Amino acid sequence: MTCSHSGSGESHALGHQHRSRSKKWHLMYFFLAGFDVLVVVLGVLLNHRIVDTYHRSIQANQSWVQQLSSYSALGSFASEVNAPGNNVFDTLQVDSESRKMSQALQVFNEHLAMAKEQLRARVADQGGRSAEVRLFTLALQDEVEAVDAAMAQMVDEASLIFSYFKAGEADNAGKRMATMDRKYAELLASLTTVRERVGQIQGKLLQEELESVETLRRVEYAIMAFVLVMVSAAVVYGRKIRREMEAHAEERRATWRSCAKANDDSASRPRCWTRPRMRSSSTAWMIGFSTGTRVPNASSA
Repeated sequence: MTCSHSGSGESHALGHQHRSRSKKWHLMYFFLAGFDVLVVVLGVLLNHRIVDTYHRSIQANQSWVQQLSSYSALGSFASEVNAPGNNVFDTLQVDSESRKMSQALQVFNEHLAMAKEQLRARVADQGGRSAEVRLFTLALQDEVEAVDAAMAQMVDEASLIFSYFKAGEADNAGKRMATMDRKYAELLASLTTVRERVGQIQGKLLQEELESVETLRRVEYAIMAFVLVMVSAAVVYGRKIRREMEAHAEERRATWRSCAKANDDSASRPRCWTRPRMRSSSTAWMIGFSTGTRVPNASSA
C-alpha cells in the first residue's frame, strides 16, 4: 500500500514523536536495572556484615570464656598452695608439706604467667575495640597483678609457719595460721574481682555487638524501602509501557487509515498516460526489439 505525500509526512511526525518518548522510557529502564543491581549489592553487603558480626561476637566470647576458665583454674591451684600450711598442724611433717607447697606454687605460677601473657596479647590487640573495653582490659591487667601479690603474701605466711614448726614454736605457728588464712581470703577475693572484670568485659562486648546489629537493622529497613520503591517504579514503568504500546498501535492504525484514505482519493482522480520521450530512434528501436513490441517512428509520434 502506497501513501500520499501528506500521509507520509504525518506518519513521519508520529514516528519521530514515538521514538523520542521511547528513548526517554528506555533511559528509565536502564535506571531501574541499575537500581536493581544496587539493591542486590546492598543486600549482599548487609548479609556479609551480619555474618561477620556474628563470627566476631562468637570468636571474642569464646576467647574470653577461655580466659575466664584459666582464672577459675587459678582458684583451685591457689587452694592447693594454701593446703600444706594448714595440713602441717595435723601431719607435723614440715619438710613434706613444704615441698608440696613449693610444687603447688610452681604450678600456680606457670598458669598465672600463661594468663598474664594472654592478657598482654589482648592489651596489644585492642585497636578495634572501644575506649571503655580498653580501659576494662587495662584494669584487668592490674587486678591480675594483685592476685600475684596476694599469693606472694600468703606464701610468705605459710613459709613463716613452717619456720616456726622447725624451731619448735608451735604456738607462734598457730598464731600465723590465722594470718595466712586471711591472706588466702584476700587472694580469693582478688580472683573473684578478676572473674567479675572478665564478665564485665564480655557484657560490654555483647552490648557493642548489639548496637552494631541495631545499625545493620536500620540499613535493612532502608534496603526494604529501596525494594518497595523499585517494585513500585517497575509497576509504574510497566503500566506506562503498556500505554505506550497501545498508543503506538493506535498511531499505526491511524497511519494505515490515513494511507488508505489517501490512496482512495488518488484512485478516484482521472489519470493520463504520457508516452516517455525517446532520445533517439535507435534507442526506441532497441527497446521495442527487446520487448517484442512495435515502436512507432518519430514522425508518427
